[in-house]
Amino acid sequence: MTITVLRHCESVFNVDPASTQRDCPLSPAGELHAATLRGHYELVLVSPLRRARQTLELSDITYGAVETCALAREHKTGPCDCVDGEAFGNESEPEVIARAARLKLFLAEAVARHGNVLLIAHADIVWYLTASREGDGDTYGVWLDPGEMRRLDP
Repeated sequence: MTITVLRHCESVFNVDPASTQRDCPLSPAGELHAATLRGHYELVLVSPLRRARQTLELSDITYGAVETCALAREHKTGPCDCVDGEAFGNESEPEVIARAARLKLFLAEAVARHGNVLLIAHADIVWYLTASREGDGDTYGVWLDPGEMRRLDP
């Protein structure tokens, strides 16, 4: 039983953080990178944001089932984090922490049902999903580069 997390491949926003494009797509380099991704999963959970969906669509990843997972969306801090038609509004850190906790429970249930699960998500939500408070009082999480995959403990 495994959970693999994949950060979407390089997006337009990763190339130009000043971009104000809503629900930004992958960059040309991100599209090429996505085409190199492979693997088979019983269940793929993918963020509703375009760059995550494109990462899956352009990849050679195969799966038994795929589901859109709103809990896996990026921390809403700018237009690129909002789907078309969605009202823009910053998501507070406590809201993201609470969503990450719900995502962690959701993933545990998904792994129990499907065994081999891939989550295609975003840097911030992966960091919050994996964050833990250390002895020095600081919080640490896993930071993935665009297109990076990492296996997590269920």
